[in-house]
Amino acid sequence: MISVLIASCGSGVESSRRSPGQLAPGQSNGGRDLPGYQGQPFGQGAQPPARGSGGRGGATGLVEATFTASNQKSSNYKTRIPADVSQKLYGLTIHLHGDGGGDYRWLFEDNVRIGLEHDLIGIVVLAPNAERRWYRQGEQNARFLHELIQNEIAKKYDIDLNRVYFSGVSGGSQFLTGQFIPLYGRYYRSGAVMLCGGPENWQSRLDMGQEDIKSFRLSWLSTAGDFLLDQVEEGISYYQAQGFPVKSEILRSGEHCDFPGGIDGALERKIKEVLHESAD
Repeated sequence: MISVLIASCGSGVESSRRSPGQLAPGQSNGGRDLPGYQGQPFGQGAQPPARGSGGRGGATGLVEATFTASNQKSSNYKTRIPADVSQKLYGLTIHLHGDGGGDYRWLFEDNVRIGLEHDLIGIVVLAPNAERRWYRQGEQNARFLHELIQNEIAKKYDIDLNRVYFSGVSGGSQFLTGQFIPLYGRYYRSGAVMLCGGPENWQSRLDMGQEDIKSFRLSWLSTAGDFLLDQVEEGISYYQAQGFPVKSEILRSGEHCDFPGGIDGALERKIKEVLHESAD
């Protein structure tokens, strides 16, 4: 009964799901923690009590629909709802694609599989603009995403809103760290996974109290050859300074989003880390 919000790679990952020399998910590629940014250990801190949304009446099975927010931003989302959704409290895994939107298609089944292993409903969402870039008009897109969760998904299904975990890759990570978490992170006391991406068009304020911050875990994974590494480091440094529990791993080899085991393997390992679970 956990929710995970997932965002994925920008340029360079849409045509290939697996990296050269792939290893099994969870295996090491000689990674290192970024010096000075290891952050607070997640430990086994208490999870906030369940906060069900009370939603009812949504369809089960494969669902693909269009949602329009109050700011007139509109786009599609896709999910696979388990048959027992009316009998138990589920969370969400919401995948935010990278630039162009290719992984809206190819990471959908992986997102569903990873989610169901942890009682999470897997959802992928298309950015509500022609460029399919989440960080373009990021504040408006952040409202769209927040209202999609609160006014669409949470009203159709009983969702535990205290277990919403965000995960992002490249452009998706930039949107999460630059706009969505500063503006709406207080509504989802859980955590986020960022793969090969960091700040883009910083929001000028962090609208979160200290209790919200302390319960919001952040985990970064990137590579030493990533052209966004400077922005990744900027995000790690900023969020750690604000008091967020932060963990980071920078692999010694690899280019942008070039992870052993592919994006899906990296995503699965880091989600388990944020959920206090072993990736072995």
